[in-house]
Amino acid sequence: MSSTHKPLKNNTSVLFNAYLRPNRSLTPFGFKMLMISILTVLIICGVGASMIGAWPVLGFFGLDLVLVYFAFRLSYQSGGSYEVISVTADELRVTKVSHSGQKQVATFQPYWLRISLEESSEDDKSLIDNSLIVSSHGQSVSIGACLAPEERHELAQELGHVLRTLRSKE
Repeated sequence: MSSTHKPLKNNTSVLFNAYLRPNRSLTPFGFKMLMISILTVLIICGVGASMIGAWPVLGFFGLDLVLVYFAFRLSYQSGGSYEVISVTADELRVTKVSHSGQKQVATFQPYWLRISLEESSEDDKSLIDNSLIVSSHGQSVSIGACLAPEERHELAQELGHVLRTLRSKE
């Protein structure tokens, strides 16, 4: 998560700006090295299996390699999505862009904005421990789904602080 402060084109100052995107812990170079490592292990095991007469195993090893490759490619493709959250004196704007380039924009008036961090119960421990929702005047949007629960909590605190500061100026 990154946050920057910069003026907009219409001279409205950005009080808060966050660019959120899914974390990919494996770089393209790391992916290449992983695939080479897997290929090396599969070749060594395949030669060993062929030497004892189990040559059909080579086909399954090849299938394993192809499946790992496509799983990582699919993961990288979904990593192209991102969210931009910006707060000015007049609005909070949430822009969500999917990996395919589809853009959804939601704007809220910051004085009436409600931020809620909904924690999951002990009975419902899913992969997402909490969800961050901003809402106002019947409109709501979930933000920060790509963040870890602690990062969503931090984002909620930062947004709350910015909104309290903005409201106290009036």
